[in-house]
Amino acid sequence: YLNEEMKRILDKLISKKHDILIGDCIGVDLEVQEYLKEKKHRKTFVYYVGDFPRNNAGRFRVVAVDGNGANNGYEYYQKKDIKMTEDADMGFVIWDEESKGSYANIERMVASHKTVVVYLYKKNKMYKLSDSTHLKDLKDVI
Repeated sequence: YLNEEMKRILDKLISKKHDILIGDCIGVDLEVQEYLKEKKHRKTFVYYVGDFPRNNAGRFRVVAVDGNGANNGYEYYQKKDIKMTEDADMGFVIWDEESKGSYANIERMVASHKTVVVYLYKKNKMYKLSDSTHLKDLKDVI
């Protein structure tokens, strides 16, 4: 998943010593975790619901989110995404243009007036969104 442009963005976050909040899913989350582990970026926090993270490649600090009685499915995992969005100052989303969860994260960031950089990896294009006009522009290209 991670190409040189994505790594460049992550390296910039690392060099500025930003906290990085990441989910515990396979795919992009795990790839980013592996990269952050390789870079020894200890200011990484893995968000999860359930008893333990599904993936925590770097044995990073964790943030448990209450699943409120649900035990799987979109709404269950969305709870950790909502908490990450609340806790984040800004966002970087690597999106396949299909994931409902990633798109919901983008919408939440914009609705919260937080800047989000969206990397459309199928198109190898990056967009910086900070308001609903930018979100509409993103919808127009996908």
